[in-house]
Amino acid sequence: MKALFWCAQLLLTSSVALLTHASKVDGGYAYNTYSVPFFSELLKVCISAVLLAIDHKRKPKETIDWTWHMILASSVPAVAYFVSNNINFFVVHYLGPSTFQLLSSLKVVSTAFFFRAIMGVQLSGTKWKMLVLVSLGCAVSQLGCSNKSLTDSFVGYVLKIVNILLTGLASVYNEKILKSSQKTSVHLQNLMLYLWGVLFAVCSLLISSPSVFGNQKEILKGYNSITFCIIVNYALVGLATSFVLKYLDNIAKTFAAAASMFLVAIFSYIFFAESLKASLFIGMFIVVISCEVYYRE
Repeated sequence: MKALFWCAQLLLTSSVALLTHASKVDGGYAYNTYSVPFFSELLKVCISAVLLAIDHKRKPKETIDWTWHMILASSVPAVAYFVSNNINFFVVHYLGPSTFQLLSSLKVVSTAFFFRAIMGVQLSGTKWKMLVLVSLGCAVSQLGCSNKSLTDSFVGYVLKIVNILLTGLASVYNEKILKSSQKTSVHLQNLMLYLWGVLFAVCSLLISSPSVFGNQKEILKGYNSITFCIIVNYALVGLATSFVLKYLDNIAKTFAAAASMFLVAIFSYIFFAESLKASLFIGMFIVVISCEVYYRE
């Protein structure tokens, strides 16, 4: 079951960049990018509520316990996830899907840092070296892959750094919450997190596009089948992530992100005519060897 969660994380993480890139029209997005996280969070709430109800029906004698502290604690990763998800659109726009996904693997080091600071997990010297090598492999693999202007690349890299730090913080803090009580249903924990997500998404829409509320045509303007796929993708990757964090850990999650570079690079070559550089394969080789040594150590 753990392997299934990890594979789901791998596939869904890969499809985020591909679908986002495929949704662009004339180099931009025809739809309101702030509305996608809103619908995604809303879908996650619905799915989690249904799963919680099914779980409670199977075990009617078990009570659904929650505290205000649990609800407030869930707001921290919710904020970080929300900002990070919104940044993704701009990073893909400036850097392209391959570079986006390759740089995402740098989350390995930032996540390991927060993993040590928040969870108190000790990593051996060899494992730290392998994590650094994974990041270096990602850096090598994206050399010469971008055809964007220097200005666009700079903005994209800055946004991606922010994205990496926020995602690392949110993931580790979320893992701490999910593992703080093994008796609490993962669906209830997810529900509290995603309710915060809906709240922040609504606030974002009110600030950026207040006219969309009460106007169905406005909020769905520019939507097509790919846009709806992105919403479902974000919802499913969020759910898959929670299960990986609950039953595995953040390092496994970030290695899934590193492995996803293979799929993104291949499909970007097939569907978007992005070139495959020799540096890409060298970087991939470094990442694979580093991951193998990490788990054998």
